Amino acid sequence: MGIEIAPVEWLTIAASYEGAFDDHGNFYAGMTLGQKNFVLEGYIAADSLNTDDEDDQAYGTGAAIKFVIPNTQISLRPELGINFFENENYTFAWYTGALLSLKLNNDFGFSVWGSFANGSDDKRWEDSDVTKDWDGGHIINVRPALDFSLDKQTSFTVYLNLEERTAFDGVCRGCWSSGVYVNYVF
Repeated sequence: MGIEIAPVEWLTIAASYEGAFDDHGNFYAGMTLGQKNFVLEGYIAADSLNTDDEDDQAYGTGAAIKFVIPNTQISLRPELGINFFENENYTFAWYTGALLSLKLNNDFGFSVWGSFANGSDDKRWEDSDVTKDWDGGHIINVRPALDFSLDKQTSFTVYLNLEERTAFDGVCRGCWSSGVYVNYVF
């Protein structure tokens, strides 16, 4: 459940609550400032609300800047974010990423997202010989996508998400997902 408002052309504000009827709801809010060639975005997030501290309540914030290369249909959007946990045993986590987009014509485009995340060490692991070298792990992500506009109201995105996750125990696990997003503007 969410809402988005754009009181002026250069400002958009959005908020959503995921899991409104669940014990572990998530709240997200963000703001976009700017216009076509330069856009600044920021967000705040609160995960696993309405739970006790030991259930991984987390709070995060981040920002991105989108640049459009003049006289081209190429844009670059670097991003940086941090995440804090209410459970005092966990250290903070951080991520960085970037989206490179190329619009081939008015109806078709290609993009690639890449990111790296690291952190959320559990301090309780330091006391054991077995787990003293464990850390919070890290994730490397690459997601190419194709965008297609059917008309002024309907667009589709087809993506392939590839991840390499190194868990807290040092074991690497590769995974992937794929899907289609449909966006319809009323």
